[in-house]
This record gives sequence, structure tokens and C-alpha cells, in this order.
Amino acid sequence: MKKFLTIFLLIFALLFASAAASKGPKNLTIHYDMAQHVYVGEQFGLRSNSLYTYRSTNEAIASYDEANGVVTALSSGYVVIQKVNRETGEVVKTYTLLVKDEASNITIIGTNSMHVGDIYTFEANVYPDCASKDVIWSSSDEAVVTVGEDGKASAVAKGLVTLKATSKDYNDVYGTIYVMVSEVDDIETETQNITIDGSDLSEAFEAVGRKSESSVIMVTGYQVNGDKKKEASVGCGIIYKRIAHLNDGTETEEVVIDTNTVLNYEYYVVTNRHVVAETTYNERTATSTTTNYDYIGLYYGASSEIGAKIIAYDAKVDIAVISFTSTVYFPTATLGDSDDVQAGEFIVSIGTAEGKEFFRTLTFGIVSHPQRYISDDTDGDGTNDWDAEYIQHDAPINNADCGSPIINMKGEVIGINTTKKIASSSGIRVENLSFAIPINLVKTLIAKLEKGETINRPILGVSIMDVKTILANADLFATPGYATDDGIVIPDIIEFGFYVSEVTEGGVGHKAGMLPGDIVTAFNGVEVRYSYQLRAQLGNFIIDSGQTTTIVVYRNGEFVTLEVTF
Repeated sequence: MKKFLTIFLLIFALLFASAAASKGPKNLTIHYDMAQHVYVGEQFGLRSNSLYTYRSTNEAIASYDEANGVVTALSSGYVVIQKVNRETGEVVKTYTLLVKDEASNITIIGTNSMHVGDIYTFEANVYPDCASKDVIWSSSDEAVVTVGEDGKASAVAKGLVTLKATSKDYNDVYGTIYVMVSEVDDIETETQNITIDGSDLSEAFEAVGRKSESSVIMVTGYQVNGDKKKEASVGCGIIYKRIAHLNDGTETEEVVIDTNTVLNYEYYVVTNRHVVAETTYNERTATSTTTNYDYIGLYYGASSEIGAKIIAYDAKVDIAVISFTSTVYFPTATLGDSDDVQAGEFIVSIGTAEGKEFFRTLTFGIVSHPQRYISDDTDGDGTNDWDAEYIQHDAPINNADCGSPIINMKGEVIGINTTKKIASSSGIRVENLSFAIPINLVKTLIAKLEKGETINRPILGVSIMDVKTILANADLFATPGYATDDGIVIPDIIEFGFYVSEVTEGGVGHKAGMLPGDIVTAFNGVEVRYSYQLRAQLGNFIIDSGQTTTIVVYRNGEFVTLEVTF
């Protein structure tokens, strides 16, 4: 029991330390149509071009330097940066900023565990950079750990303690870290005689590999110019659809292997966009024997590659569909249900560690988190305009594994590998952070991409502000004329969500029946506590797809569920 309690407290400490360390971005990132805090002295880039420029609604609070493409926060207050069409004057994006000049966040960097007698110096990072770096250190229990003015801590006795760094200028701004102190001899060194029978688990992994590996194929992209051809990219893909073309002129998706009746097979493969998007084919200088099959090559373990062609790829999600024809029979992958994915479940990844020599490398791990969000700048204007949802896992993957599947213990593909993280924002190297696109989203996209259709995504069509921003600045937002004649007042029952100040006709919000004054608390069954959650959920839908979802808003003292069809 004592050992269990120690482990529990250590996990508890690590979790809270992780939460504390995640506060306050080191690099400023802004999103459109979302109210965000920035601070006096901060700068960020917004690049103008021949079509668009930017302007500030209050140059005294934040100015825009078009020549250098830089917005500078000058004084505290509320301001909107507008992206404007040069020809029509139409505002196509807005960046809502609340500029503050005081310290807003302190993060403590240091260890979560010490032994009695240890001395360790903790570091307090104050955000933003323009704020005073002076802090006051304190310990919740000096009988366990003492800490000096410079953050140097001494472990005195066993126990769990909270160290705190408080801004000298602002008493309500502070950071904390939990530290577990133990005796050196608490470390268990006795070897326990435990017999482990791993035969069942080993057989399960072997079965998953045998079931799935034949539907995994290596994808190589080439750049072709006349008779010159060079490798541009290497990745993987999975065969998800097969059409048998029969000798009698008919076709079927049923399993037909009889070579006497099959003319050939047409296959559809899903891979990453970035694996194939850089391929080129110069028709003006190409030889008469060069075809569009020459710049995508597929390898499945034979002596030569199979030519393939790109059908379509998505501009936002890193997904592409390619196709090829062959007389060779390949099984298709079984696509699972990513909505059922749980943290901690075993998964297998099958790809290629490095080229053909290591094709069909199998690795395994667990799902670290079933629903992780990562922001991206997809239109190249220097700001993140897209948030994608991923399955985070710890199965080792390499660059050539992009487009490879992650597979559950039923042999079902639940995600498509697309990226891994190797360093944190502070430059510290990290391990085992791999990300896969959920297969349910992939299935929605490939249904259109395999037909060569362009993915058109809806826009929410409302002006919204983060409830947390409003609550943190209640006096400012409650001022008459700020957003409405009565200002904005958030009911006590609401702690998160997004306040709707304006609804644009024709948008998703308008179709769903949203009204100014509504507070959005959930979208597509997901509580939207952060802006990236709202954007990522909206990004799962396609215009004219017939998909339906719900939006929960707080209106006139009650929660109302709205429905919308795309």
C-alpha cells in the first residue's frame, strides 16, 4: 500500500508539473476569428501580397508595417487586425487581439523528484518577455524543501511539496511545480521472481502483421523532365479498394482471384499528400514513351516498381489517393473505427524504415492519446489557419513511414501516419511522439478524392470571442458599445465556450440557427474549451456531403441543441 501511494503521488506530481509547463506559448501564434491575448512589445508576421493587405482598427494599440509584414502591439486595449482584399476592400479575415502590458504567466522549469540532501536550482520563465523577471520563491512545506531567492532548493525530508514563483509586480500571477522527495534507500533493488507468459501476445502481434502487411505498399515520388528522372520523396500507402476487371468486360469489387476470368485489377491507395505533391511531370520536354505513371512508383517486394498515378489530394488534411493497375492480386486493408480508439491500447505500425531494403518494417506501441490537435498554416500567410485532429501514439516511425497505417489488435487500420515530433518549442529533444490521421476522417475524404473531387470545407460564419478572455477582462467587455449596446456579460454557469457577437448569412452558424449572444459550448459532440477544438471539429465536415452534426449553445438561460446538415 505504501509503495502504491508513493507511485500515485509521483504520477500526480508529474501530471501537474506537465500542466504547469504547458502554460504560455513561447512563440506567438494567432488565429483568425478568435479573440486572443497579446502583450505590449510583441511582434508577429502577417505578409501582404498583390491581392491582400492588412490594417489595424486602432493604430495606437497595434500597428501594421506593410513593408516588413509585421504587427506590433503598442499599448493595452482591444484591437482587430483585418485582412483586406486590395481591389474590393472586402474584409476576408479578422484577428481579434486584446493587448496587455503585465506579466500573465510564469512557468517553472525543473525536476519533479529529489532525494533527501539534494540541492537543485529551479528556473522561472516569465511570459511575456517584456514583463519583469523578478519573482518571489516559496515552498508549501519548508520541512520538506526549502527554496532561496535564486530558486535554489534543498531537499530536507521525505514528502510531496509545491514550489511557487510569484511575480513581484502582480500577486495573482504565479507558477507552481510539484516535487516528490524520497530517501535514496526507497529505491527498490530486490529482484522479484515473476514468470511472464507472452505467447498469447506474441501470437496476436504476429497475426496482425500477417493479416495487414500485404496491403501496405511503398510509394516513391519522382520528378520527371524529359528522359531525366530523380527521386523526390519516399513514403508508404495502404491499398483500401480493389476492382477486378473481368475478361467479359464487367467489373466487380468482390474477391475474384481466378486468373482465367480476371483481365487485371484496379487498385486505390491512400497515402500522405506530402509524399506525392512534390512530384512533377514536364509534358513539353517528355519523350513520347513517358506517361503520368512514370512519376509515381509503387514497390511491394518484387524486383521492379509498379507505375501509379495521382487522382487527387486534399489541401488541408495530409491525405492523397493514387491508383494503379496490375495483374497481381493484393488484399485490401480492413478500415476500422477511430471513434472507438482508447488511450493505452496496443497498436502496430507497418512501413519502411529506410527505402526498399527495410520495406515492411513492423513496430508496435500504444495509443498515447486518442484525440490530439496540432495547428498548421495551410495558406502560407504566416498564421495558423487550420487545426487537425490526430491519434498520438508511441510506435517508432521514420520519414519513410509517412502514409503507413497504424493497426489495432483486430487487424483494423485506425489511422494513417503523417508526422512525428522530435523537438519541443524550446528546442528540447523529445521521443515517441508519433501522430496519425484518424481513419474515420480518412474514409470521409477518400470517398471524394478517389472520384477526383475537390474537398470544400464549410466556414462557421460567425464572429466569436473566447469566454475565458471575456471573463478575465469582465470590466472591458461589459462596457456598453463594446460588442452590443449592453456590452457582454457571461452568466455564472458558463466557464468556457465562445461568445457569438455576429452571425453571417449562409454560414454554418446561420444554417444551424445560431443567434448573436449565443455561447457555443459543444460542437459535434465535443466540448469546445479551446479554439483549436472548434476549428478541428468543423474541419471534419465537407460541403454537400450530407453529413449532419449538432451545436450546443447557451441561450436565454438554457442549453439549446442545434442541428446542421452540410
